[in-house]
Amino acid sequence: PKKALLIFSSIVYPTRSFRGRVHNLLYSKIFYGFFLNKYDFLIVSNSADVKLLNASFNIEAEKIKHIPYGLEPKDFPFKLTSQDAGTFKVLFVGRLEEQKGVDSLIEIIKEINKEKEQVCISFTIIGDGPLKSQVEKLVNEFSNVGYLGAVPREKVKENYLSHDLLLVTSRWETFSYVTLEAQFCGLPVVSYDVSGPQDIILPGETGMLTDSGDIKKLGD
Repeated sequence: PKKALLIFSSIVYPTRSFRGRVHNLLYSKIFYGFFLNKYDFLIVSNSADVKLLNASFNIEAEKIKHIPYGLEPKDFPFKLTSQDAGTFKVLFVGRLEEQKGVDSLIEIIKEINKEKEQVCISFTIIGDGPLKSQVEKLVNEFSNVGYLGAVPREKVKENYLSHDLLLVTSRWETFSYVTLEAQFCGLPVVSYDVSGPQDIILPGETGMLTDSGDIKKLGD
């Protein structure tokens, strides 16, 4: 019988965290390439992985199957809600860790608050993880930043519907469910141009992509 493997993003990225170093070790060319070649088909969820597997691991294109993840439309009804006059609401949803670019998120918020004399932007952060203490410190520093912690799925959907923009600061993504979920709810997304969001966002129509790591441009 033929053997197929559903794989996660094999992108290696600069990191200082233990989890990031383990990720880079597992997806090193020697270890990961040996593992991948034991399968007849590889299933990936983004186009960046298709190119990467072919270029870095010499996997034949015929063995790579690109199948994006999906959502049930009934679970994420499109609905535009009225917003608070004069306040632009920005939302972040994700695990609070290095890979999700929480450090970039914090710098963006600080830059925006520093440059605006009268800040008419509010930020809501949803999620939990090892960088939680840094987010809590940010909340104590700025009155326009709210932190909800980890919340139920229904609560996340409510926030998609009540905000003006979703901000994605990830260094890489396998797919980025939050990007797809937000757009299902009619919420535009601004993200770094990384694997996952780059397949989902239609620049100028459903959101915007900017160079990975360009904090100033993403904040603008």
